[in-house]
Amino acid sequence: MSSERYAYQRNIDNFHSRLLMEEHTDIRSVLLRLLIEEENKFGSKREQIDLVKNKIEKSKILIEKQRNIVDNLIRENGNLVYADRMLKNFIETQNVLLQRLAVLEK
Repeated sequence: MSSERYAYQRNIDNFHSRLLMEEHTDIRSVLLRLLIEEENKFGSKREQIDLVKNKIEKSKILIEKQRNIVDNLIRENGNLVYADRMLKNFIETQNVLLQRLAVLEK
């Protein structure tokens, strides 16, 4: 992998990670725009599709883990505010990735 492609990949990973954790709508919008811009630089349409599919699979794992955390907190009467907010972020990010994949696969 060339150093340029490596930089694109690192930027994509960084924007995706930040998108998962960010709560503010305006910042999420900026991160999403930056993520898409970097994905467009990354390579062929096939490579972009593979990249987004990989992110979707990773997001599925995060969502499942976070759902388990929320379920445990419910059983233990714990504070759900932060855990539930994170789960919603993960699901919203997953939906964005699925929409991106649909656009790429057209």
